[in-house]
Amino acid sequence: MWKILVIIAIMAVCFYIYFNRDPERKIAKAKIVSPADGKVLETATIRKADKGYARFAKGMLPATMIRIFLSLFDVHVQRAPVEGIVKEIKYTPGKHMLAFSKNAWENEHAEITIKSKIGLVKVVLIAGIIARRIRIFIKKGQKVQKGQRIGRILLGSQVILIIPCKTKTKRGDKVQAGTSIIA
Repeated sequence: MWKILVIIAIMAVCFYIYFNRDPERKIAKAKIVSPADGKVLETATIRKADKGYARFAKGMLPATMIRIFLSLFDVHVQRAPVEGIVKEIKYTPGKHMLAFSKNAWENEHAEITIKSKIGLVKVVLIAGIIARRIRIFIKKGQKVQKGQRIGRILLGSQVILIIPCKTKTKRGDKVQAGTSIIA
């Protein structure tokens, strides 16, 4: 019996190490890079910030929204999609539904607004049903470099990127933080 417990403990430690990996990345030379590793759930043009995910674009219209789902096997460290100054960080407690669900915008989340040369860019970190912690590594007023680590969501989650221009990404694309070109 103790051998099974040892094997389970070793597997748990290995998964913990794998899940918390934070590899170095060669940052792409583009205007905007992906803030997260994962699969693109949706790209949409937002003209009215009245409900659902569109509410994150308030004050930034018109805008493009890219929703990225992070599975348990993706790196969960988020990176700055652009160079700029952190204008605002807003944390909102909320529900803990599945991160890929249609209403995940109601979940606990943190909004990071960056003032860049191309305008305001927002990164929203959304916790999922298992993920109950969001860590932010930056502060309001801080200058960030494109590709710099800005936060981490523990376990399955979603990241929303709102930008003031069109995107090259589409639903189903697999993206990688700092290296995948968004625009």
